[in-house]
Amino acid sequence: MGDEIVVLFLEGARRAPAACGVEAALRAVRGVHEVSWNAATEKVRVAYDPAAVELRRVVEAVRAAGCDVRASHAVIDVDRIGCPWCGGRLEEALSAVRGVLHASVDLPTRRAIVSYLPGYVTPRDLADATREAGYHPTGHAVAARAAPPAGAHAGVADV
Repeated sequence: MGDEIVVLFLEGARRAPAACGVEAALRAVRGVHEVSWNAATEKVRVAYDPAAVELRRVVEAVRAAGCDVRASHAVIDVDRIGCPWCGGRLEEALSAVRGVLHASVDLPTRRAIVSYLPGYVTPRDLADATREAGYHPTGHAVAARAAPPAGAHAGVADV
């Protein structure tokens, strides 16, 4: 399997020390092969080996350096979920989707709340993962906050 490229939109990166820290932190992650930082757009392009490092670890390195990665958030209404075991199973299934940063299930409201990288994961991917885990999403996954500005692109490509 070849390297993948992800473009991350950063928050709090306009400060020069933070930007330098992000590049160094990413270069220190085993499995990251190339880092390209654009201060004007607050984007960092990372080439990494998905067999050696999870995308989630790349994002953790950015956060450890003092910046954050812009994420989108989805709330998925889920039918027939009510016990802690079921909630854990669904959280695990959603977290396994490449590009999901965090997933949690709120049992009283029967909702899954997911933070994910836009352009890498779609609400449809989340609904499919919910179905594959054996649950039925009753509504559409609704993005609460989109990351990139209109017309921008964040995503992954094979190199």
